[in-house]
Amino acid sequence: MSSEELIPFNYFKPASLSIKQEYETPYLPTGFIFKFQLLTNWGDNDQIGLNGIAFYDQLNRLIFDYSTPKIVFYPINNQNIHNEINNTIRTNNITNNITNLLNPINNKKVNSWETNYINKNLSNFNNQEDSIEQLSLYLVFDQPITISKIHISNYSINPTIGLKDFILFCDDSIIYKVI
Repeated sequence: MSSEELIPFNYFKPASLSIKQEYETPYLPTGFIFKFQLLTNWGDNDQIGLNGIAFYDQLNRLIFDYSTPKIVFYPINNQNIHNEINNTIRTNNITNNITNLLNPINNKKVNSWETNYINKNLSNFNNQEDSIEQLSLYLVFDQPITISKIHISNYSINPTIGLKDFILFCDDSIIYKVI
């Protein structure tokens, strides 16, 4: 094979190495309200959950050490109705306490949180009207906070319940999207 017949080195190189996204990621987002829109899990059709969330400021300090947010989950679910429908008995009631997410000790038996979930197709999330009905986890602070990183501990008791796809908002602006 002659040198003219060799495939050029950059032949398999993709046309574009840039990642296109629908939003602009701020350098250090600052705001009062941080909303996690929970889109999909890793396969379970009934539950979605997390073990913990930690926010860090621009000095790499845990924000929850000096500012504790109010946590709101929408829509509010009724675990007892879900259990009666599915004839299941929950033996670990602590998993329903949403404040467990802010505990800095990442112990899956103590910090876990799960809620009812209806598995939807991701194609539905492209329509803004559909996103209104989505499961949303709000962290509301009394004063504006600046974040440099967020550590999310995924649900580890049953990995199929863990969070897979989500959108993170800061004061109604998308700052991160995982799909």
